[in-house]
Amino acid sequence: AQVGRDGMVLRAAGAGVPNDYATAAELFECVRRAEGTAGAAPEALAEVARIVPSLTSEFRFLPAAAGDDSALRDAVGQTLAAIGEETPVLVVLDDAHEADEATQRLLSALAPRLTGRVMLLLAIDEAARQGSQPLSALRAAKGVRQLRLPALTIADVEAMLESMMALETSERRALGGRLHLETGGVP
Repeated sequence: AQVGRDGMVLRAAGAGVPNDYATAAELFECVRRAEGTAGAAPEALAEVARIVPSLTSEFRFLPAAAGDDSALRDAVGQTLAAIGEETPVLVVLDDAHEADEATQRLLSALAPRLTGRVMLLLAIDEAARQGSQPLSALRAAKGVRQLRLPALTIADVEAMLESMMALETSERRALGGRLHLETGGVP
């Protein structure tokens, strides 16, 4: 997570770990230190602590969690909303198609319920999404906007390199061409 004066960014990448909520645990780990977390109800924090056990070190007297998916969804939404009252929150999950299915279900159910200063950004490989029911359902959810990003051209990759570092033109072209070849325009 990255916390600044202008907001909070929670980020993770799907890693293909099959454990339920493994990616969600990584994604939401830093809510325990976020301003505004204490504004969520103790019952909500107890649910979030199911996937972020370290939360119990900050909030020691939480009630027992209900333990079901809908309670977790509502609790994460409430906790993010409480944080959002203090500072804007951006939740970023790269390679969401690689996240465990429980995390995909959670985020798909959570996305249309986010309110206030909370935004969810998922990067999903279109081909990989086809096999995921939760991510397919996300496409039709209320309030969800889908952006299709085309692959970068060699010129795009070279321009990106030029903005990042000083290289001789020949070196930039060679590196840009190699990056484009190896990544298919998706560096």
